[in-house]
Amino acid sequence: MIFVLTHETVANPSVLAVRRAPKRLLSLGVSVWPKAVFRSRLFWRVFFEKSLPRYVVALSPFPFLILARPEWSLGLSQAPLAMFAFVLIVESYVLSIPSPEKRRKLATEAEAAQKLDLLKVRAREVLSATAAAHAVKTGTLYLVVEPSGMIRVPPLTLISVQIDGDESGFVDLSAEERTHVTETLFAEGLSEEDLRRVSLMQNTLFHCFEFDPRDVSAHARLKAAALARARRD
Repeated sequence: MIFVLTHETVANPSVLAVRRAPKRLLSLGVSVWPKAVFRSRLFWRVFFEKSLPRYVVALSPFPFLILARPEWSLGLSQAPLAMFAFVLIVESYVLSIPSPEKRRKLATEAEAAQKLDLLKVRAREVLSATAAAHAVKTGTLYLVVEPSGMIRVPPLTLISVQIDGDESGFVDLSAEERTHVTETLFAEGLSEEDLRRVSLMQNTLFHCFEFDPRDVSAHARLKAAALARARRD
């Protein structure tokens, strides 16, 4: 599930405050919540990224065992070490791959290079379009892509466009631009699952691509200006 971070999509926009871009969020465990209703799949996927909900899920069999076998209730209630061990097993072996050797088998070096090259090319396309659309001419633009490292659950990918310059921060992308980011990055040849596999294989859950706005062509800026006028009309 793709979560494009802007002040319009984040429920706690204070986490988007930066002193200097690029800023990490998911890879540092920073809590960032989507402006999405509780019934949305994105909200619950982000919610599950937090440790407490995962612990609750991991420990959920114990209440059922107590209900099914009341005679076990006293023993189970006095077995915190067993509960801790169960949580550790779920976290370490069910939702993650602790072995570097097993992670390396998730993708070949050739596949990883191909997928990341695709991501790099498409990131440049996104950043060029953003620079043109927002008339950015100075500073440095960054596309930050942070895939979750958890497996056996739907993938989660945080994406943001950030700028470092006189005023550093997250670029507020419109709904149309957010769709363009998603459709450009994860088009044919690269899926969220591909990126998760490659990231785990390389043990890198933070991908950052920078772009100099001065590299945007005059034609691209004129095209962006024409599109902006057309939308206003």
